[in-house]
Amino acid sequence: MNIIICGSEGQLGKSIPIFNNNKYNIITLNKNELDITDIKKIKFLFNKYNPDIVINTAAYTNVEKAEEEFQKAYDVNCSGVKNLALNCYLHDCILIHFSTDYVFDGLKDYPYDERDLPNPISQYAKSKLQGENEIIDSKCKHLIIRIGWLYSHFNKENFLNKMISLSKTSKELNIISDQKGVPTSSLELSRNLIKIIEKLKNNNDFHSNIYHFSQNGKVISFYEFANFIFDFMKLKNYKIPLIQPILSRNYSKKSIRPLFSALDNSKLSKAFDLEIEKWEISLTKILNLIFTKK
Repeated sequence: MNIIICGSEGQLGKSIPIFNNNKYNIITLNKNELDITDIKKIKFLFNKYNPDIVINTAAYTNVEKAEEEFQKAYDVNCSGVKNLALNCYLHDCILIHFSTDYVFDGLKDYPYDERDLPNPISQYAKSKLQGENEIIDSKCKHLIIRIGWLYSHFNKENFLNKMISLSKTSKELNIISDQKGVPTSSLELSRNLIKIIEKLKNNNDFHSNIYHFSQNGKVISFYEFANFIFDFMKLKNYKIPLIQPILSRNYSKKSIRPLFSALDNSKLSKAFDLEIEKWEISLTKILNLIFTKK
C-alpha cells in the first residue's frame, strides 16, 4: 500500500512514520517537494507514486495571522485541499484530511460531536471548514478528522514547547483560563491513525465520513494545561515561572478562538475499535521525552 503524507515537516507529519514499522510504503513530502496549491505538481506526484491513501497534514495554522493573511489561509486550507481531493477522486484513492475543533463557535459547554453544526468565528476556522466542504463536493473517498490543541516534542510553535521556552526567559506568565479543550498528542493521534489505516486496508466496504479525534480525560483550560507542564518541570528541578490566569477578553480585544472546543471521540473510537489514551498519560510521555534529552 502506497501512502503519501503531505506536510511531512509538521509535527503530525513527523509523528506518523514513527508508528508505521515498515507496514506500508510511506512517501513523505514536505512543502518544497509538494506545495498543495501547485496543481501541476500534485498531478505529477500522484502519477509517479500512484497512492492508495493520501494523508494531508499540510495546513496554514496561524489563527491570529489568518485574520490579516486570510488569502494565504484560504489558498492552503481550501484551494490546496480541493486540489488534493480532486486528484484523489481521479485516482480512486482515500484522502485522510485533518481539520480543526475551531470550526465550532464554542457556545456549548460539553464536547462537540459530529452532528453539531459548525459555526466558525475566525478566518482560519472558516478556511478549514471550506476545505472540508471542498472534499465532500469532490466526491472523493475521504475521512475528515477534526482535532484540537495538537502538540508534540517536534514543533516549537505548539503550546507545550512555547511554555517550556518561555519558562527560560519569563518570571511570570499570564495564561488564558476561560478557553477550554483537550490537548492532543501528535504521537497518540499517529498511533491511532495507523490502526485506522489497518482497518481501512481490511475493509472493502468504505464509507466517507467526518470524525472527531480527541484524547480521553477531563476538559481543561490553557491555564490548567500550563500548570500540568510546569508541575512536571518542577518535579524535575527546572526553573518555572509564576503563572496567573487571565480571561480571553483581557488578553485580546477580538475573540477569534472559541471558548469551548472539546470534541467527543465516541463515533471514531467505535468505528475503528480504538482505545485512546487519556491526555495526562500522553503529555507525561512527551514531557519525559523532552526532558530526558536535556
